[in-house]
Amino acid sequence: RFVNVRYRRQVRQMTVELGSKPVSSDWIRRRFLEDHERQFGYLTDEPIEVVDIRVACVHRSNEQAVWSQPAVVETELKSASRSAYFEEENRFVDCPVYSRAAIKPGVIVQGPAIVQQRETNTVVRPGQTLEGHESGSIFILPNQSRSVKGLTFRPGAVRAGETKVVH
Repeated sequence: RFVNVRYRRQVRQMTVELGSKPVSSDWIRRRFLEDHERQFGYLTDEPIEVVDIRVACVHRSNEQAVWSQPAVVETELKSASRSAYFEEENRFVDCPVYSRAAIKPGVIVQGPAIVQQRETNTVVRPGQTLEGHESGSIFILPNQSRSVKGLTFRPGAVRAGETKVVH
């Protein structure tokens, strides 16, 4: 159990672990203030607000997990190209630009590349590999010789639609 808390009118929030025992709003405030002072070095008298509450539940089952698939969007894989600067290359590199909707399970993109979607862009650096996962997530692997096939993840570690960097 976790709660995300912040000072009112502040954008940045902090995650406070609640543990398994019942807690009060005063307990949450104290933990937030302790964590905030430890991380940022100051406190204020501003009111705090709870942004959201997260709970993880585990149910053991002998059934194999079946990932829901996003709606099929027919689109060409490479949609454009763009020049991007990479420090490791010490120069601008021409990168293919891919639509995020085109990255289906099993699709592999070698870096450098850019995956574009409405909310964000994902940069695949030179030498990295991006691979579509059956969960709908995309994974960035540190070198071109690895694959997400055979990788296992603890429950809750992969949520549909996320981008994960595998080290």
